[in-house]
Amino acid sequence: MLLDIPHDVVFNRLPLDTISFPKIHQNPVPTEALLAIRTIFQKHAVDHELGLALTHRHFALQPGEQLVEYENVATPWLTSTLNPVLKARLVPKTWAYVEGELYAYEFSFVPAASTSDMKPYEFKQEFLAEFREALLKYGLEETFGLARFPDTGPCDGVPMMEFTAGRANVTIPVSDGVEGAGPFHPDATWMFPCIWDQSVDGDGKPTMRWCGKAAH
Repeated sequence: MLLDIPHDVVFNRLPLDTISFPKIHQNPVPTEALLAIRTIFQKHAVDHELGLALTHRHFALQPGEQLVEYENVATPWLTSTLNPVLKARLVPKTWAYVEGELYAYEFSFVPAASTSDMKPYEFKQEFLAEFREALLKYGLEETFGLARFPDTGPCDGVPMMEFTAGRANVTIPVSDGVEGAGPFHPDATWMFPCIWDQSVDGDGKPTMRWCGKAAH
């Protein structure tokens, strides 16, 4: 992985939601591709640590900014002038392929009490090689990246949805009271261990987050 491109430059190269969402609707991922990718995740025992993330952004970052999530709210932080003590607690959580290289484009702020999540995720190189090979085979390298799960695991039984208001991404539990609040239809992150019947057809596609714009 290369690290010499500024985070804001990497982020701004990602497709906007207005491009990636219609694309995934018009060209659904073949079941064959999901099965192949799931097999790779399970083979390398990363299916309880990583998920398949739809590569997209809702807004642009300014020079020196990074998108940082804390307590289910992700906002741009001007990290170029951030205190080094705080900056050291920013850990990559979402990655995308840009020009053939895997880059982190979203980060988590990890409090001092959460020592287990402080270390950056160490990818297995064999997994990355097979994962990218599968993405290239099915023409999905510009569509999908990777997302890291919290230590609590990916399947806590509570579906989540993410909405964007201005330059903030907010993740909240799905409930009857908010399901109709906006177009939260695109699957943003898929979790393979949450397919209890080991099927990826129809509703069997596992979703960690639904993603969309807030209604105005």
